[in-house]
Amino acid sequence: MGYYWQGATTATQTIFGDNAKVTVVNPSPTAYTVIGGGSYCIGGSGAAVGLSNPKAGKNYLLEINGIYSSTQISGTGSAISFGNQTTIGTYTVAALNSSTGCSSDMSGSAIISTNPIPASAIANASQTFCGGTIANLSATPGTNGNAVAWFAAATGGTALSSSTALVNGITYYAESQNSTTGVLQVQGLQ
Repeated sequence: MGYYWQGATTATQTIFGDNAKVTVVNPSPTAYTVIGGGSYCIGGSGAAVGLSNPKAGKNYLLEINGIYSSTQISGTGSAISFGNQTTIGTYTVAALNSSTGCSSDMSGSAIISTNPIPASAIANASQTFCGGTIANLSATPGTNGNAVAWFAAATGGTALSSSTALVNGITYYAESQNSTTGVLQVQGLQ
């Protein structure tokens, strides 16, 4: 009298014995929700991708555009993070139960995209004023931009207040920006 076990790599395991056939079905891991995603500025740190409250003892594997990545994290019973991701695309997660060999896709996905950099602001380089303030300067935001800010330096610094007095011979820099996404582009204007 003996038993034979078959199907170790599938979710169904069949056991044969004397006058008996018992089929054991191992449950797939519970599907939790993929969280995060969004857009980020080119050159930025990306956007976070995670999983809501996955079960402890299971492993969760990140997929990018349908291809498994090398990022695998063990569940904790609390939300887990796969960190910030910079590859543009759709992120999904699969759960792996190493004791049963079962796997299951988690619900939902996170989409990562980048915000386009606005084109340079367009301005007349020889604007003439008798006195005046930054508010008197004129520039048009470039493509993908919806606002212009003025600076006293080509890089870095803080935007000048619209009430800042203009100084003869100083170069002012127009920054085309997208105030919705925060992306900006700098161009000089004298």
